[in-house]
Amino acid sequence: KNNSCLVMKKFVLGLVLSVLTFTVSAQGNFRVMFNKGDNQYKPEGGEWTAIQTGATLADNGMVKLADNTYLGMSHSAGYTVEMKEGGEYMLADYLKEGGSSGVVKKYVDYIGQKVDDGGSRNALAATGAVERATTTGFDVFLPSKASFFEETAEVSWESLDGADSYTITISDMMGTEVLKKEVGETYTTVDLKDFEGPLFLLKVKGSNGISSTEYALTPTPPAKRSEIESEVNDLRSSLEVNSSMNALIYAEFYERNDCMVDAATYYRKAVELSPDVEYFQEMLEQFAARN
Repeated sequence: KNNSCLVMKKFVLGLVLSVLTFTVSAQGNFRVMFNKGDNQYKPEGGEWTAIQTGATLADNGMVKLADNTYLGMSHSAGYTVEMKEGGEYMLADYLKEGGSSGVVKKYVDYIGQKVDDGGSRNALAATGAVERATTTGFDVFLPSKASFFEETAEVSWESLDGADSYTITISDMMGTEVLKKEVGETYTTVDLKDFEGPLFLLKVKGSNGISSTEYALTPTPPAKRSEIESEVNDLRSSLEVNSSMNALIYAEFYERNDCMVDAATYYRKAVELSPDVEYFQEMLEQFAARN
């Protein structure tokens, strides 16, 4: 009788473990954050189905990308995966041993929360998207007052009807120009490492004479720098800005730490790294609208 009970217990335990294993596999560890185009997913032993933003994909499944599409995913271990080339891929080939640092995972999760809240399109509708090209004025994608932590920044702005070039000017509190440059695009890189002083004023002017309002730039206060420096170093040592998804992690970090010049810089980097994926331009505009 005791042997029969032992056999029955082992059978039940094995059945429970099998169910748990199947459940974890079915739930998946990859999460779809951004999806553009006719991309499909097939679980092990299953059929191809269309990929939906917010879906979870099992590690042992496959994805199929059409040409000129984009798939951005996060993994439960705290790293991101970005796919742009058409073809079929085993998700197991994109697993990384050890995962990412706790800092990276924290900000990956924050981006995931935004996806849960409706994604960039719904958030834009809620906050009000930045108006596009005008003839009466235009906006720089920055808050009216923004601090900077890093030594370089990428500043971008709306296109302006009738302007084929733009002049960006930065002055100190006394009105002395510390930077002036003309560019043919709606963005430029600014070197901030030699800026000494508590506040600088930035303005962009189109070649047709229309100017933006002034934007105040301030260095991150020393106390705040000390507070976030270790996390910045953690990000830099574990996360290269070689994909739009990784750029968003930096943008999320800096926005949540009120370093808005740096946040805008990395939202812009996300656009540059995937210029054909409209989600990232929308997220840059959403950032400007809510700040």
